[in-house]
Amino acid sequence: MNLPAYVKQKRLEKRLSQQALADAAGLHVRSIQRLEKGQLNPHGYTLHRLSTILELNLNELEPHLNGPFTPDK
Repeated sequence: MNLPAYVKQKRLEKRLSQQALADAAGLHVRSIQRLEKGQLNPHGYTLHRLSTILELNLNELEPHLNGPFTPDK
């Protein structure tokens, strides 16, 4: 499963709207929309915020990324 589908699945399991996830993560709802459509390649900060809100370990997200995870510096 790719990252957009995985994030959407986890968001729906938590019964969160895109807006609720964005608000909780301190992100713009447009970022969540673009991520779930595969139009956004998220950086470390975004992945960290999403993993915190969705109660995931960053290692759980890595297999769904197109390349290896490298945190922001």
